[in-house]
Amino acid sequence: MITLHLPSCLDDHPREASLIGRLVLKYGELEWMLARVAACVNGDLDIVLKAMYRTRGELARLDIAEAFVGRRIKDAWISEIFSETFAAIDVCRKIRNSYAHAHWISGQEHQLGFYDLEHLAKSKTVVDLQSMRRSTFDIAVLSDQHRYFAEVLHNLVHVFYDLERPGTPLNDHGFISPIRPPRRAVVTPNPA
Repeated sequence: MITLHLPSCLDDHPREASLIGRLVLKYGELEWMLARVAACVNGDLDIVLKAMYRTRGELARLDIAEAFVGRRIKDAWISEIFSETFAAIDVCRKIRNSYAHAHWISGQEHQLGFYDLEHLAKSKTVVDLQSMRRSTFDIAVLSDQHRYFAEVLHNLVHVFYDLERPGTPLNDHGFISPIRPPRRAVVTPNPA
């Protein structure tokens, strides 16, 4: 049996840890539905999946999917919803990456936080442990981000079904537009 050992600060925050795990995993579902949408537009799931998943990195996969879809969605309203939803996927990617590439900490007053290591690596300044920016949040932020991911996935599923059945538009698309932006972690300098 394999046992997952979380950083101790996540052990102390099981509800938050559960939501973080769901967000990281749900991003994969967003990519899958995006691939399905791109395949509907392109007409070849095999080509789309191999192009998207033979490359490494989420941003590269988004670029490939966007190239397959481009401005090829004929219905103007669905195309607009797709564009809005596609932009939201990138927000989800950034949230997912900040959690997937994080060093977790339990800050003052037992508040959960993290250092976004991917962000630190891209910085032009020397990494200094005393002044690193850290992000903190609470369960309300994670819950709102979970809502956001779910609404983005909801729109992608509806775009997919509308594209999969051309000529038979649904009476009630059920699109969520605009998708209300998610709350974000608060970024502050390290108090140490």
